Amino acid sequence: MFEAKIPQESIRLTFFRSGRVFACLALGSCIAVAQSTPPSTQQDNGHWLQSLLKFQIPKFSTFIPAQPLTSSTCSVAPLSSIGDPGAAIFEASSGTMAVVDTTGLTQATAGALARLEQLVASLGGRLELKSAYRPVAYQEHLQEVWDKMRALRRNRQSGCAAVRADVAAEFSRHHLLVTQRPVTDSDHTRGVGIDAALVLPRGARINRRRITLDRLAQMVGFKRPDVRHDPVHFRMLATSLSTSSTANRATTE
Repeated sequence: MFEAKIPQESIRLTFFRSGRVFACLALGSCIAVAQSTPPSTQQDNGHWLQSLLKFQIPKFSTFIPAQPLTSSTCSVAPLSSIGDPGAAIFEASSGTMAVVDTTGLTQATAGALARLEQLVASLGGRLELKSAYRPVAYQEHLQEVWDKMRALRRNRQSGCAAVRADVAAEFSRHHLLVTQRPVTDSDHTRGVGIDAALVLPRGARINRRRITLDRLAQMVGFKRPDVRHDPVHFRMLATSLSTSSTANRATTE
């Protein structure tokens, strides 16, 4: 049976011509569709584009991060100025004997202090009076120094350098104790308390009996209310435990 063989070149030419025909038909369809589009649709497209261009874009507020504390900022205020004249004199005389005011002590307290000084001297010891009467305003100043020193203890703000130096100098100048906050109702402001550094020779005796600081203080009418935290503070007892005649009989051996 005879089979006709179609040349490969003819097949390629046929496919090429078919492709051109299909391309022309597709292009003609697109042109026809474009021409058949109603004018109203073009107008709608133009209106939509104009609306898009006129759309108001919402405005958002600009975020500004919180500014850190500057070097000039300190959360602890400087020490307040002293307005009371009497307290101002005490402050100016701090660290000197001029700040020790025995004239403001009660009569009983002043008498007990005189007997204590006499007894210590007779035993060969030494008594250095640090503080006696204090004005209320001066006591409040000491409280403020103590409170601010505590607040600045763990404060690392660079802006607190000047305040920290000022408070530290006041704390040291007044010989304040870290463990003892100056109280509001002070024995000093009421004239019934003193601060004194007492040193007795080893083996000091009165009437052949060994004597201690606390026993010596009780003999004249004083008591140390808080030896652990404030060992230099002596308070006048409500009722004296001894008389001046008892103190005068003290002898040393």
